[in-house]
Amino acid sequence: MNLHASPDAPLALRFAADAILVLHIAGGATGIASGFTAILARKGGRLHAVAGTVFFVAMLTMATIATAVSPVLDKDPWTNTTAGAFTLYLLATAWMAVRRRPGQVGRFEALAALMPFGIVVMAAGLAIRYAAGKPPEDFATVYAFAGISALALACDLLMIRRGGLVGPARIARHLWRMTASLFVATGSFFLGQQTFLPQAVQGTLLPALPVFAVLGLLVFWMFRVRLSRAFPPQAMATVLCLFVGAGAVLAGGDADARTRPYHAPRTRAGTPDLEGLWTNSSLTFLERPPIFKSLIATDKEAAMMLAGFKQLTGSLTSDAPIDPNLPAPPVVKQAPQADVLEMDLHMARIDGQMRSSWVVEPANGQIPFTDAGRAAVKAADKTSYDGPDSRPKEERCLVAIGSPEGPPMMNTGFNAHYQIVQTRDYVVINIEMNHDVRIIRMGDRTHLAQEVRPWMGDSVGWWEGETLVVETTNFPTNVSVSSLTGSFAYSAQGKLIERFTRTARDLILYEFTVEDPVNFKQTWRAQMPMRAAKGPIYEYACHEGNYSLPNVLAGARLEEKEAAK
Repeated sequence: MNLHASPDAPLALRFAADAILVLHIAGGATGIASGFTAILARKGGRLHAVAGTVFFVAMLTMATIATAVSPVLDKDPWTNTTAGAFTLYLLATAWMAVRRRPGQVGRFEALAALMPFGIVVMAAGLAIRYAAGKPPEDFATVYAFAGISALALACDLLMIRRGGLVGPARIARHLWRMTASLFVATGSFFLGQQTFLPQAVQGTLLPALPVFAVLGLLVFWMFRVRLSRAFPPQAMATVLCLFVGAGAVLAGGDADARTRPYHAPRTRAGTPDLEGLWTNSSLTFLERPPIFKSLIATDKEAAMMLAGFKQLTGSLTSDAPIDPNLPAPPVVKQAPQADVLEMDLHMARIDGQMRSSWVVEPANGQIPFTDAGRAAVKAADKTSYDGPDSRPKEERCLVAIGSPEGPPMMNTGFNAHYQIVQTRDYVVINIEMNHDVRIIRMGDRTHLAQEVRPWMGDSVGWWEGETLVVETTNFPTNVSVSSLTGSFAYSAQGKLIERFTRTARDLILYEFTVEDPVNFKQTWRAQMPMRAAKGPIYEYACHEGNYSLPNVLAGARLEEKEAAK
């Protein structure tokens, strides 16, 4: 369960949400520890009694919070509510099993049986409701709990019909229901919250070991109290219930890992954590080259793209790091080419499929320019030798080569790293090339006055669930956003919407939409993956053309004199 108040919520509400979350986690952790202690201890002994009491109180706290809070959560509300309610039922009936005198049954058992009955009815109703449509993603786990509830209900009805339990069967009812609640807690934590476990064990069988341990201990104690001889129907239903539950939880946990959307860890402010170093280096570029037939590239097309790119760049291309142990180069009269494009020479993948362009809409992968839009690119990229102000902006280090800062942030042939830092009020993106820093104001969506147009526009952001949404306006109209397969410029009406969604531990899906009725025939949209990168980011010290610029302009003046003769 992930309970966080909005960063904009009052301080008292944020404190209450944090306190409830801490209490829920503490209850679950204490319940798991004391539950294992109780089930391993000698039954009837002091350690068993103390650990059992602690387990009961801790699990009751955790399950009560889950049942009360889960309906208002945006992640798995049905699963968490059902699991919490079913755990409360298991705890209450396990407690009453040893409180009742042998061979007695009363209204409590009849009322308690309404809980599993209600879960079964709810699941049936939901199945009917969504028979013709797609149900929410967490319904598979709800159906699993409904199956376990049906078996538990059968046990209750059988006990009520027989007028209560005596001997080993009475102890067994207490034992298996307490252990089943421990099973729910271990399954919820170790299988349902794997993102909080060490990365080395995520996606392996190791998180399932505590769950299997609970089942193994349960089976051991069931046979120890000779349940199968004392009450065969109850024994069969109990064993079947727990093993069906094991299969359901394990299958559900495995399905979660494969199909459920990734739920990013949270910052101290309760927002999805995007912090870290990322790179967008790739052989995929903004617009789709003509060798590709569609958005999804084939292996043959990707091989053609790589071969053509290597032919175009020649010795500049490399995806291998420079070996620091290489000896000094030989002495030569004329130095050879020393620059290297350090980049990832693979097509980018989204959902496992190679992308031929970042542009996904229009479907042809091309920017839908108006005549004004094409003219704007030419005007922004126009250079001359008339003076320092007319030289390329990249040459003067005002913007970076290939527009890695954007926005939107384009991939280039080198220096393609980004560092994201978050606070409650700002999200900051440190761009490796040209050491630019984007500062995104959170909460306040008021933009600067139209007369103020920073190099990277004016950005404000907010959260929509798992996604950081950034709106940027106030772009300068004399700067283009460039890519190896296409460039564009904004008009004064240009607006950019970016979406950052962490879709895996090492992946951010970066999406952007460009709106500009002056320069484009329609709104167009693009997608780009940003992969986790190893650090650190080193300083990009741009020379600013201080040494060569006077010579460049002097050469131009000399050419003008020669032409005037």
